[in-house]
Amino acid sequence: MFGRRRKALKIFKSLREIFQLHQRQHRRAEKQCGPNTLREYTAEEIKLATHDFSDPVLLQAQGMWSSVFIAPIKDETVAIKFLAQEYCFEDMVESLGKIKHPNILAMKGICSELRCFVYEYMENCCFDDFKRNIPWQDRIRIAADVCSALCYLYQLQPGFIVQGHLSASNVLIDSEISAKVNLEQPEVYRTSELVKDVKAFGKLILHLLGGYEGTSTVTYYLSEAYVQLRFLDETAGQWPMELVEELLKLSERCTSFQGWDDNLREPYMVIVMKELKLIKEKADQIASHARENSQ
Repeated sequence: MFGRRRKALKIFKSLREIFQLHQRQHRRAEKQCGPNTLREYTAEEIKLATHDFSDPVLLQAQGMWSSVFIAPIKDETVAIKFLAQEYCFEDMVESLGKIKHPNILAMKGICSELRCFVYEYMENCCFDDFKRNIPWQDRIRIAADVCSALCYLYQLQPGFIVQGHLSASNVLIDSEISAKVNLEQPEVYRTSELVKDVKAFGKLILHLLGGYEGTSTVTYYLSEAYVQLRFLDETAGQWPMELVEELLKLSERCTSFQGWDDNLREPYMVIVMKELKLIKEKADQIASHARENSQ
């Protein structure tokens, strides 16, 4: 009985920490993204922006979106996403409208008449497009940004998962080298499918390290230091091998994740976030010392 009570208290403490993290992230989002208000666009604005839904600005749609257009509205390029008929527009406005985080591509507004959502648009800004200009310490920060976004999504009510679409091509980089996750096909959180996101995040770490999609097992890269050196993306600079090993081990645990374990004291991505935070702190210290020595 006492063992169960201790476990229940640990879970309660973990959930309380998640709620407090959610509150801090929400306050940060309010500060960086502004108040949580969605603009109502008129049908005329949408038709004018999309040239009356002409093909030249149409992108390939998937999942919940029947069609996606890239179009200018008042000197700003946006992504206009039309909801597929099988989805309830009001429900999606209520749930998607809650998503507000500095590391998630922002929704700018909706058009109720045409059942569409208007999102900010970042052209040619995914990690793959800029990886040759991103040093190793910023890549670690990008991993932490993405992990923070995932933790935030899981804490929402209802929570969301990226549903297997988490990859370097969906991680957008802004001018300050901060990451924003592009939710191309968010799905309502289901515990059994959380595994896909965790595994995808492990592969993303490999991509940040090596500069390309990891197809081999992480264990191979952990086996020999020489193999690690050959695997690393040289354009990122001289990686500290201590941090490389920590990141590879973290990636291995994520890619081998099988689901909730009763021995876990808190949600798995929260554990990953804490480890990444420590790795990021070490990276910042190493980068700071390197700058001081170069002066």
